[in-house]
Amino acid sequence: MKACLEAEAHYLDLGGLYHKTQEQLELDEAFDEAGLTAVLGIGASPGLTNVAAARGASHLDRVDEVHIRTGAKGGGDGFAYSAKTILDELTMNPIVFEDGEYKELEPLSGRETYTMPDPVGEVEGFHSIHSELATMPYTFEGVKSVDFRVAFSPDLVNICDVLIGLNLTSEEEVEFKGTEFSPREFLDWHLDRQPKPGAVEEWKSFRVDVTGEEDGEPARYQYTVVVESRLDDWELKATAVWTGVPMGIAAELVGHGDALDTGAKPPEQLLNPEQFLDKLRKE
Repeated sequence: MKACLEAEAHYLDLGGLYHKTQEQLELDEAFDEAGLTAVLGIGASPGLTNVAAARGASHLDRVDEVHIRTGAKGGGDGFAYSAKTILDELTMNPIVFEDGEYKELEPLSGRETYTMPDPVGEVEGFHSIHSELATMPYTFEGVKSVDFRVAFSPDLVNICDVLIGLNLTSEEEVEFKGTEFSPREFLDWHLDRQPKPGAVEEWKSFRVDVTGEEDGEPARYQYTVVVESRLDDWELKATAVWTGVPMGIAAELVGHGDALDTGAKPPEQLLNPEQFLDKLRKE
């Protein structure tokens, strides 16, 4: 981000797992003064989820709750994307916004079975740290509850449960053969060297529920997305498609001067939902 400021360039990224996003927001004034736009988190989630929440909020006179759920089907064995990121999502304390207050929970807590659109179907999700929580409680003034749940494959969760149980995700340094490092450092290095899943059959899905009041009556808007692998033409699995396409669309909009504001802000503050989703459908 600092390099972009020096180069007088706009900036976009795929999200900072809450704590990093909070640090990035501190550069809001610097980007604004430079007349630049920094979109913080514009993949699928965060990203599309933020745009969906903004679209729902635009219909409401008052936003009370925002609930985000994700799930997947297929994708092959192992880690669906960066093993380091997935381990962070499974081991860092999740943050939720309940009754107008932030709360820190235990990893893998709040397990819940929910149904995603076909062909994903029923999955079991749990609270996970995510950057939507760093911005939505401030974006949607007066909101009482915001939470995020993710559903990984049971096999992957079992693998991570074993790694956590063996203390291999510990950040505490140990000494081994004259070298000091943490088990987590070794694990990140080792997993990064493993073969990555190729372009396999996969479906990625999320559901965003926005509730509140409209014209004096209770109202709820629900948005769902299902993205499948593009094997024949793009040779990409769904994870890559639903992460990369939103970034490309946002980069085009920002580059054409269609961002709603300057500064370092989340997608729900910088992107026009109708304009963004119209371009998304075309892609």
